Amino acid sequence: MATSGAEAGISSGRVAYVLGRYPTVSNTFVYREIARLTEAVDQVDVYALSRSDGPDHGVLDASVIRYTPSAHSALLVDSIPEAVGEAWISHGGRAKDLRRAGWLARQWRRSGVSVVHAHFLGSAAAIAAAACAAAEIPLVVTVHARGILVPDSLAAFTLSQATSIVTISKRTQGLVWERGGRESTIVPVPVAPHLKTPPSSGELHVLTVARAVPKKGYPTMRAAVSRLQVPVKWTVVGASASEIGGPMEGLSALGSTSFDVIEACYSAGVDVFALACEVADDGDEDGIPVAILEAMARGVPVVTTAVGGISELITDGQTGLLVPPTDPDAMAAALARLAADPVLAQALGEQGQTLVCTQRSPEQQTVELMKCLTVALQKSVS
Repeated sequence: MATSGAEAGISSGRVAYVLGRYPTVSNTFVYREIARLTEAVDQVDVYALSRSDGPDHGVLDASVIRYTPSAHSALLVDSIPEAVGEAWISHGGRAKDLRRAGWLARQWRRSGVSVVHAHFLGSAAAIAAAACAAAEIPLVVTVHARGILVPDSLAAFTLSQATSIVTISKRTQGLVWERGGRESTIVPVPVAPHLKTPPSSGELHVLTVARAVPKKGYPTMRAAVSRLQVPVKWTVVGASASEIGGPMEGLSALGSTSFDVIEACYSAGVDVFALACEVADDGDEDGIPVAILEAMARGVPVVTTAVGGISELITDGQTGLLVPPTDPDAMAAALARLAADPVLAQALGEQGQTLVCTQRSPEQQTVELMKCLTVALQKSVS
């Protein structure tokens, strides 16, 4: 096992990341994290379990991604400790996937990886956990809301094997302790600074950036927009019209698209960013949506709900407006309030921008993450 740099910190070590599919639109914040860490440590290796045909926003150089072979094609693998293999099977893991873990263990051991980091309590983190056990390398897992609220069968295995746990909010930290019995360190998701977005020059321009999944509350947003008594343009990024109920007056649904298109939306003028987050039927909820952070960083006033960790970010009436979930009347009233009071809208946008710029800088997040990786490394050699 590579232990050099434990006392000096992780900057002199080699970090490996394990991703699920690459690329995925919703995980660009992870890719940005990797890009920043690459500038701060000697070496960062990135592995993915599978390829996807989703849009690649170019945050990472796709040519450096190493893809883990399938269980049937994985050759020259390290053996998994018997106790770890038994725990894997007892938690519902497939025996053949331990070959993928053994392949990763061999790569990491031979290349001198110091510590491994994985986001989400999914298959990638689980396979990384087995691989780290085989290679005797510390593992840091960042847990997001869905992984602990709607865990897969191997989530408990991952939590038991991880050296250290990172969470993104107090809400998620509490859930990890309550449901997983693990202490964790909060490292908030950061956002890069942006120039202030201008207001629109015409009708009220409402922007929503979110996938078409239940926890994003599209039915509530659609009903709220339809009830507005002012001219409105509703731009949706991340979902098509057919995915959110079909065409409607004022709706421009762009589906999954590039960063350039999103930037063009902001540059053309946005009056309000709105996201009607709710708790889905399966218990899933948002932690703190990155799209909200992006809007706040641009000085756009935000209207959303106090679901998950959102109220840790937004204080109602100060850095945004919070309305009850699944309440289209309340959402419509908040949007109408900002349309009628541009002074309030500007104040909310400015205070939100100040908050994220001072408390959620990428530089701060990198420092905090490196501390967590260093602590995990030190635990493994103590």
